[in-house]
Amino acid sequence: MRRLFSIVVSLSLTALFSAGCKVGGNNSSMPLPVRYDEIDIKGELSYRLQQSFDVLNSSESQDLAILALVTDASASRKASQKLNEIISAFPSHLNGLGYIGSEDSEPDERTFADNGLILRGLCAYYNMSSNEKALDWIRSVASGLFVRDKEVFMNYSLAPGLDGLVEAYRLVGTPEMKEVIDSMATRFLETDLAVVKAGTHASLSACRGLISYAEITGNPKWVAEAESRWNVYKEYGMTENYGSYTQMGFYEGHADPSATADSYILALKLWQHTRKSEYLKEAQLIYYNALCHVQRGDGSFGLDTCPGEASGTDLSVVTDEPFPMGTMSGAEGLATAAACFWMREGNTFYVTTPRSSTLSAEGLELEMTTDYPFEGILVLDVKSNLTGSGVNVKVYVPDWMLLSTIQYDGKILPAKVGDDGFLTFEKLKTGDRVLFDYSFSPRQETVVNVHNTKPGQARYFSGPFILNEEGTPVYHLMDTTVTKASGYHHQILFNGF
Repeated sequence: MRRLFSIVVSLSLTALFSAGCKVGGNNSSMPLPVRYDEIDIKGELSYRLQQSFDVLNSSESQDLAILALVTDASASRKASQKLNEIISAFPSHLNGLGYIGSEDSEPDERTFADNGLILRGLCAYYNMSSNEKALDWIRSVASGLFVRDKEVFMNYSLAPGLDGLVEAYRLVGTPEMKEVIDSMATRFLETDLAVVKAGTHASLSACRGLISYAEITGNPKWVAEAESRWNVYKEYGMTENYGSYTQMGFYEGHADPSATADSYILALKLWQHTRKSEYLKEAQLIYYNALCHVQRGDGSFGLDTCPGEASGTDLSVVTDEPFPMGTMSGAEGLATAAACFWMREGNTFYVTTPRSSTLSAEGLELEMTTDYPFEGILVLDVKSNLTGSGVNVKVYVPDWMLLSTIQYDGKILPAKVGDDGFLTFEKLKTGDRVLFDYSFSPRQETVVNVHNTKPGQARYFSGPFILNEEGTPVYHLMDTTVTKASGYHHQILFNGF
């Protein structure tokens, strides 16, 4: 029974992340995440997932936590009693109109946003379990709130909950739902995000909805529109350590871990649809400098400062209390990292971020050993290839990864990275080994946000890591001393360059 559960849950995020490729999609073919039951993850990501899973299952969160619990359980390949309890109680939480919230007053922006998150959770749960009751609940929330109150929904320019409604449409679409999605997508695209100082979490969630809608409808314009808003976000909403301000152009206060997780997932989705390697580079910078940094010692996610003119040059902790919404979003971000560091398109496997792991899929077993993102060696062993054909592996090599020698099949090869940003190894067979050395050199880079920094300020990096005043990475593996009480802080912005 336990084995059956792990196989079933392994499908959930893959279906949620890429189902559009199967039902239409603006690309006839694109890289898809491998299934969770096909990979054995080692190292820091495995540990982060386990701690995240434990903290979610010990929390008091209810309906809003369905998505986080499904994705974390899927990535961890563990059953969640907490999820079972929430699903069992869910029908009793619906109001008389069929959604979560008060039916005695007009739904507000928070109501749409919360129910959008619940829809995404229910869709992921259905993809995991094939429980037909989930489809009834999805129809209930979508029609009882988003369709019924579409005129109210149109009042909100950032389309709160649009991503959830799009996922509902993917599974149980109706003409009425499509009408609402089209109207709200148009309303969102008419909004100047910088001028209105739009919330980053809402904006990025809506962009994720646009990409999902492109997958469903086959219309690539929605991806292009999401790309355009991504550029606005980078200019006005991204912090110097690749986290997220709470609003575009509002630089006071703390970073928003929910928006940070959204930005990481969106960057991966944009690469999946466009093949532009810059998105994989940005995804790594977000993951190692922001998403990882904000995960606390117990596995929860908290609040960091936003280094810059408004808050000073240091990255530090705002509060020692966990941030519930950030903890749920962070769990989805980690599960996405687990699903997407190996991706597949036909007989080609993409390594978007090197991680020590074993991939076993349909007669193929590949073992990757590496200490990335710290400098060293990456080894790829083809333990078995019984597929009857050659297998291609493409390893993403960001510009900070300095290659020295590459050994393939006992031969020394030139380190030639393709225009797509990948090293490609073709027609791998049983017993083949790929090995290459790499190193990093310290480098100076300009600021992310010129609006919240002084002229001449810069940052230092080694590999994907931002360096602090001691010349060491700000990265930590859920260090229990990273607290406000301990006075933790590190300078990441420097003057005079």
